[in-house]
Amino acid sequence: MALERVLKIQQTWKKEGRGDDVELAAAWYEWAWYQQSMARYAEAETSFQQALRLRESLLGRRDVKVAECLNGLGVVNENLGRFDLSEQYYEEALVLREDLLGKEDPATLTTRNNLATLYWSRGNYAEAERFFREVYALRKEKLGSRAPATMTSLNNLALLARSMGDYVRAERLFQQVLSLRESVLGPEHTYTLTTLHQLGLLYADLRKPGLAEPLLLRAERGRQKVAGAEHPDTARSRFHLAWFYDRFDRYAEAEPLHQQALATRLRVLGEEHPETAGSYAFLARHYHLQGRWKDAELYYERALRLQTKILGIRHPDTLKTVEGRACLALDQGDRRRALLLMREAMGVRESMLQDLFSFTTEAQRIDFQQTLNLYQLPGSLGEPGDLARILFRTKGLVLDSLLEDQAGLRTSDDPKLRELVERLQVVSKELIQKQLNSDGDEVEKLRGEQGELQAALTRRVVGSGRARRSLSISVEAVRRAIPSGEILVEWLRYESYDGNLKSSPWYGVLIVPPLASREPLRWVPVGEAKEVDALILKYQQAMRRRVSDEAMKKILRSLFDRLCQPILNELSEEEKLKGWILCPDASLNFLSFATLLDEKGVFWGKLVS
Repeated sequence: MALERVLKIQQTWKKEGRGDDVELAAAWYEWAWYQQSMARYAEAETSFQQALRLRESLLGRRDVKVAECLNGLGVVNENLGRFDLSEQYYEEALVLREDLLGKEDPATLTTRNNLATLYWSRGNYAEAERFFREVYALRKEKLGSRAPATMTSLNNLALLARSMGDYVRAERLFQQVLSLRESVLGPEHTYTLTTLHQLGLLYADLRKPGLAEPLLLRAERGRQKVAGAEHPDTARSRFHLAWFYDRFDRYAEAEPLHQQALATRLRVLGEEHPETAGSYAFLARHYHLQGRWKDAELYYERALRLQTKILGIRHPDTLKTVEGRACLALDQGDRRRALLLMREAMGVRESMLQDLFSFTTEAQRIDFQQTLNLYQLPGSLGEPGDLARILFRTKGLVLDSLLEDQAGLRTSDDPKLRELVERLQVVSKELIQKQLNSDGDEVEKLRGEQGELQAALTRRVVGSGRARRSLSISVEAVRRAIPSGEILVEWLRYESYDGNLKSSPWYGVLIVPPLASREPLRWVPVGEAKEVDALILKYQQAMRRRVSDEAMKKILRSLFDRLCQPILNELSEEEKLKGWILCPDASLNFLSFATLLDEKGVFWGKLVS
């Protein structure tokens, strides 16, 4: 309470004509940061505003002390969930600090980092990645790798990697930060506990509960000891512990933690805060997983109302809630509501892919696409038009985007691009050599540089504002390209929704006739993937070693019955005479369809040739 006492003394001096506005403003400013650290955000905002008013009246708007207050107001409004207002304060503070202190000053870098964190919180990964990288490089150069600010930047890069599904890189970075923070700041420092918590969440993502739970528990106990039971950080730890227990079907352990986190957030942060909305959303999933549909619906609706208002529909957290609510609608038999929510989610997913594919490497694109679970709702609802749209735009998207990048490189006359390509070739050759020599440290360093160069090339060729060609394809354009004497048969391995947020892998097939045809699009779920994959494995083993003709015929007949007959059952007599353009998926890529035997023992290749 020392700062509160100083503030009272300063106010007394002011009334008596002693002291000046500079000292009083400084006291308000320091007191605001203390209130911010104690999660008294509304009070902190008032104190920052008082300091800003005094400093503006004495120093004018263009002063470094004014920029300090603007940055502080950005922080506190971000914590209050007022992201638009926070962004305005950060941007104004950044302009002032860049003009008055320079772009490489530590204070300027702090505001750039804060703005990047805000972008990350809002799901704007492209801008967050650019700012995080710039700030980390400058902090490492100016302050060294063991400076707390540099460690914060490295931790932010790890958070971003986890958000994009790049779990290998995220784990490496989190472990690096944790080691540094434990040695420099100590095991119970709030920043150390934050990294412990985040590494635990990563291990939960990787489905390694034995590694995740001890870290999450240690972070929760440490935060309760250091910050207290009512601090938002402690509530955050309890919230994620509850999520962890739900993920591994430990519902009895999860529920009290969900309720504790929600109660704390309501008291400290209020109803209209992103973290309170997050608690509603995760409680909805908690009840949904147990089949308690009425409770789940109540919390889904609260979460959707708040997240749409606070975060916007394009935010990843809002999107997860939309998809959860769509699944609940399916469980409740409300197909119309499920379809509307699915279409809303599909539009957002496409937009996210557009953004992420404008600056990421090949590996990151693959990782991110795998986190999206694009086909569960369209496949489970079985609406052929919706499924065709998302399938044509995203199946093979990574390869299409890489080919698009290469085409852009070939046609560009940008000298900077040539420099990047030449450096990437050098780094890639060095990386191969170091891997052969098992030089671990150098391999990691070169992999990092290789990834940065690949991302820089993508940004320069594509740019964040340009649409990916594949993501603009229409169903009509695909159907128009199909010859009149053929049909397109698109196979898909997807997660089929089983109810109560559970799913299992299945295969299905989308039948696509030419646009001129009067035949409709059709979607045919074929069967559980484990059964189909087991048959294909049996086929591959039989091909590699000698088996009797009868045994081989039996395998080929079984595959025909499982994979081809369901399609034939859906076709008109006219369509059965057409050629098939086969587009397999997953294990089906390792199967020769032409060798399958129909019920008459005829090779299928003869039937469709």
